[in-house]
Amino acid sequence: MLPGEFLNVICTNFAVGALDNISVNTLCARSNEGFVVLLINAGLMTLLNKISRLYVAQRISNSVEYCNRSPGSEVTAAVARHWSLEVCKHYRNTGKPLGPQIHLIASAEPYRSGQLHGWETFVFCHELGHIVAGHLNTREYWSSDASLGMVETFKEDESREMETEAGILGYVMAREYWAKQSSTGESAAAGELDDRFVFGNMTTLFDLLFLLGAGESKSHPNPLDRVCTVAAFVCGDALAETVARS
Repeated sequence: MLPGEFLNVICTNFAVGALDNISVNTLCARSNEGFVVLLINAGLMTLLNKISRLYVAQRISNSVEYCNRSPGSEVTAAVARHWSLEVCKHYRNTGKPLGPQIHLIASAEPYRSGQLHGWETFVFCHELGHIVAGHLNTREYWSSDASLGMVETFKEDESREMETEAGILGYVMAREYWAKQSSTGESAAAGELDDRFVFGNMTTLFDLLFLLGAGESKSHPNPLDRVCTVAAFVCGDALAETVARS
């Protein structure tokens, strides 16, 4: 999904790892040697996993095989919705992904895993978007952060423009990734991917971020505005207006 020459730079100077720190969800850090690492909060990944199960339970009837709070047959859409809000509230207040434990029936797992993988892909691609856009080349956005044990960390929350650009690039890269995944030999071209899957998946992720407290700030637009910006870029103002009304 990236040009070959850029991909070579990424592979030799960039790494991804888990971060056990509730102060941030994702961040980029770099060493004195210029190596860059994208750190993603392990708790955020656990949260996405848990919420994906609860989202499926809301949309597919009788999809819960096991629950540690009540029999699976009693987990209705309303109950799963209530638990989703509970999990988000707890994470918003404590940074810990606590909540009910559920297991889905086998036939519901493909839907859950696809949704989860889509969320994870967009989180990664958004951060990668900062690198592709050259944001990390701006010296003023780097600062020391001894609490994380890194030489310097990137202050991506300094500019709305950077967040908007990274969001658009993140969508483009996520779409390219899914297009390649959906291709089967020569029978399906990458351009044939239905954008509704990628866009819908991204929209549910931003809905979730809103529930986690990611509202409008000096550095980040409102999650709805971020989705509408991507919609306008991908399909034009008509779609953006439809998304805003919905």
